[in-house]
Amino acid sequence: MVGRVSLCAAAGLVWFGLPAASVARALPGAAPEVTTTAPPTSELPPELREVGFDQKPGEQVPLDLPFRDESGAVALMPAPGSRRTGGVLMGVLAVTLFVAAATLFTQKSGLGLVLGVLFLALAGAGCLYGALWLLAARESWHMGPTRLERRREFLGRTWSTEFVPLELQLTYTHDSDGDSRWELIASGAGRRHAIVGALGDPNIPLTLGTWLAERTGARFVRRDLEGTLRRAG
Repeated sequence: MVGRVSLCAAAGLVWFGLPAASVARALPGAAPEVTTTAPPTSELPPELREVGFDQKPGEQVPLDLPFRDESGAVALMPAPGSRRTGGVLMGVLAVTLFVAAATLFTQKSGLGLVLGVLFLALAGAGCLYGALWLLAARESWHMGPTRLERRREFLGRTWSTEFVPLELQLTYTHDSDGDSRWELIASGAGRRHAIVGALGDPNIPLTLGTWLAERTGARFVRRDLEGTLRRAG
């Protein structure tokens, strides 16, 4: 059972990067010979005498290895890759809108021209704020018994939303073109929020929901998946 849950966690957490204090990486080529002299155990503080570590060069940190926050609660952090990409794209769009507004401003004056400049400038400001949010904001999910907390930090401020008692739900929607979308929804205390979604394939939200349910003890509702499988069968 443990092995199966670990495999599910590794698949479901592909969108989540779990920070570690440090990661040892093997260097290419032969390592130089280094001679060190360790201090006698008796000279170490009592709390460090039994401390050690196993070196495993070249191995990856398991994706199902959670980290713990300042209170000792299990926490997850979404991988920053997609946020960085979105932030860069929004930054480029903001610069483009500002350039267009400046170019338009140099033209002959008129009410329509002024309104156009204001519109482009406001749109550029909105895109710039969005880019800063995606690049600088930090989002993390903190777990506890039947609870899940979404914490966001930006420019020294922190916003927190709790889902208590926590219920997880796998939902299915489709548009007029027939494209399907699966989402993992967290709900509690009258709040709902989509944790992760995927087009056409329920595996990522399903495995992440299973992983979260195992660690929080929350109910995981999968009625949409069961109904879809029955119709497909």
